Amino acid sequence: MQICSVFPSDKTELTSLYEHVDLPEKRPGEKGWGQRAAAVWPWRNRLPANDPNDIYCGKIKGGFAVLMEMSYLDEVHFRSAH
Repeated sequence: MQICSVFPSDKTELTSLYEHVDLPEKRPGEKGWGQRAAAVWPWRNRLPANDPNDIYCGKIKGGFAVLMEMSYLDEVHFRSAH
């Protein structure tokens, strides 16, 4: 996978990191985000910080937070966005 959104949205066709995490979602009546969202949100910063030569965190058109491979950033995203 070269690019994924952090959270799912009907407004993008990208798969999301959230969809691929095997933790429970927020339960009815539960306060806060639930285990799944609480785990995914910090990963959007932690993954690129731990592997800055391979993973980039940014936003794409529409304001969606995404994680992408650096090769995708260089070869596809940067060229189409600028």
